[in-house]
Amino acid sequence: MKKQALAAALVGGMLLAGVGSARGRGDGGEEVLELLRRTEELEKQGKVDEAIAVRERLLDKAKQLYGADSTKVAAQMSRLARLHQDLGQYDKAETLLQWSLKIYEDKLGKDHPYAALVLDSLAVLYRDMAQYKKAKALHLRSVKILEDKLEKSHPDLSYALNNLALLYQDMGEYEKAEPLLRRALKIREDKLGGDHPTVGTSLNNLAGLYSDMGQYEKAEPLFRRSLKIYEDKLDKDHPRVALPLVGLGGLYRATKQYEKAESVLLRALKVREGRLGKDHPDVAGSLNGLARLYQATGRHEKAEPPLLRAVKLLEDGLGKDHPDVAESLNDLAELRAGRGKVSQAASMFDRTRRSSRHHLLAILPVLTERDHAAFFQRTNARLSLTKGLSLGLAHKGSADVAELSASWLINGKAPEQESLAAAELASREITDPALGKLSGRLLATRSRLARLTFSVPEPGRQKQRLEQIEALTGEEQDLAKQLRQAGSKAAPPEWLEVAGIRKLLPADAVLIDFARLEVFDFEAKPDRQWQPARYGRLGHSPQRRRESDRPRPGRQGRCRRQGVPQRHRRLGQADPGRRREGREGAAEASRRLVEADPRAAAAAHRQE
Repeated sequence: MKKQALAAALVGGMLLAGVGSARGRGDGGEEVLELLRRTEELEKQGKVDEAIAVRERLLDKAKQLYGADSTKVAAQMSRLARLHQDLGQYDKAETLLQWSLKIYEDKLGKDHPYAALVLDSLAVLYRDMAQYKKAKALHLRSVKILEDKLEKSHPDLSYALNNLALLYQDMGEYEKAEPLLRRALKIREDKLGGDHPTVGTSLNNLAGLYSDMGQYEKAEPLFRRSLKIYEDKLDKDHPRVALPLVGLGGLYRATKQYEKAESVLLRALKVREGRLGKDHPDVAGSLNGLARLYQATGRHEKAEPPLLRAVKLLEDGLGKDHPDVAESLNDLAELRAGRGKVSQAASMFDRTRRSSRHHLLAILPVLTERDHAAFFQRTNARLSLTKGLSLGLAHKGSADVAELSASWLINGKAPEQESLAAAELASREITDPALGKLSGRLLATRSRLARLTFSVPEPGRQKQRLEQIEALTGEEQDLAKQLRQAGSKAAPPEWLEVAGIRKLLPADAVLIDFARLEVFDFEAKPDRQWQPARYGRLGHSPQRRRESDRPRPGRQGRCRRQGVPQRHRRLGQADPGRRREGREGAAEASRRLVEADPRAAAAAHRQE
């Protein structure tokens, strides 16, 4: 569920005080005041592009009136950064916030509350960019300054507490998030009143946390109270109303109150389409929620249209390789598999697996180890692989599906470790005389690609953003290829094809791959789809030679080639209930993901 993260609102009175003195001198104060009023109107109307243009004029005017290093200029930089962040223009936002922070620290000191609020805004920016280690350090520093310098119930402290809590929630550290959210809520209730819209936001965030923790009995009354506040104080069709509605929809689906879930999710969709437009990315979130509800209730024919529309919206807005697109495609693949459209499901799983690997190698290496863990916590990357392999296991008789599942397994093992290793090797190679220049360019390109990937598309400029992502992706792939050709170990190929692996195997060798997975039954009832864990086995033998190159046929019906080590012959016996007869050889068996006896598989691992 999408959570609303509130960046700290810097004290607008700082600029207004300057306006008063400027008005007295007749040197532009009236113009500044008019610009300030105009930009606030545009922001309320959601016209962010126009608001940025006016804010930039306001910033220039403030520099003329007060000097480039004035704290009043710093305040305007922070407000302008917030607008750029809303549009996903993270580079511009980061630069403005860093300049604003420097001004405050130089003029007021590093432990001044204004500096702490900019630190909080910068931390929120880094959280949006999935740079959680940076975000956490700045959030903690901001909270400490505000606790030391302000009273314990100051509203500005509530913003910092709220945002730190949301970071912990994204990282899966729920026990740290809860007391912070409760503390922020109490401050706001005491200072603003129990029915203030900001209190509604705190209630919604706390309810979302409890939902993530499975504590639905605590979450529901908080969602309902948040909804009432928004309806009473804003508007029954205000975009914020959709937030608790979506939360309630997920809660009711989880607790099998399906009629209630459908009612609130349909209302949330109507609100978002009416206020944000039918092509807004948030609409895709509502469509996904509805589709999952229909899947959970067995109404598969109703689930597919909203899923297809959600995929299209996300592809158009975020790009075909974005993690959110992959998650929607996974849902669609699961739906198709459950309806017996196995080939279509396999094709979709293949696309999501390739997209995930691209993200793994091109984006994650520029993140920290903690950020890697948080990424896998937030996404369904592992779940996607499990479901894809389950499809291969269920349809092991289909050569095409089994071939695809074999490639998913090869390319899906230990993704975190592979990405971290690539990052570490790349940082080492920067100092290498032969590889340093290329490695530096690759890291810089990946950093730009990561920022653009995690950004929210600017309204009306989605096409331009996608073109930038495509250009950077091409540049990243070209640099990675050049590094591999130069002997680098930090740029592995994006996808290892099964056919290519077979070509590399010696004539007397067999590669057998195991996977332990909780099997997903696509055709079972929703509450019985997950089956006990079991082992799957994939065998890969060398590519078949031409007839004239083959040795003379030997004994038939045995999974054996001359010269294969004893341990490989034992691995081939991992499925004791299956005999290969006639002319079926290891090459045919290598395309199959078959269920294996867990005891035999465990014994094979011990032999390794």
